[in-house]
Amino acid sequence: MRKSFHNQSGISFLGLVLVLGLIAIMTLFALRLFPLYTQKFAVITSMNTVAARPEVVSGSKQEIAKLLEKNFSINSVTAIPNSTREIRKHMKIIKHKDGSPPTLQIFFEMDNVLVADIFLKLNFQHEVPLTGP
Repeated sequence: MRKSFHNQSGISFLGLVLVLGLIAIMTLFALRLFPLYTQKFAVITSMNTVAARPEVVSGSKQEIAKLLEKNFSINSVTAIPNSTREIRKHMKIIKHKDGSPPTLQIFFEMDNVLVADIFLKLNFQHEVPLTGP
């Protein structure tokens, strides 16, 4: 009896096209999501920087918005227009009755075109306690 050692050697053309198509779609998603998440992390970094400052514990909403405006400018945040008035629309200072420090909350939405009229949307809401140093 002869044994046949003829095995499939390699990937078919259709398999190659499917793998390349899948890689292309994943790359498109990654390239379209990257700006959304860089903005998200820049806002979080700005919030943490402002929350660590000593004057924010007793500061007004206007003073905190000015500090955020400066930090947004430094971190190149474009998700929220860089004016104190616009920042105040997207932020909230939550005062707690139990004696814990107040909390800074920021919320906004960002979107990016995926293909034609299909969009990726990021809903952002993050809270940071205003503890100071």
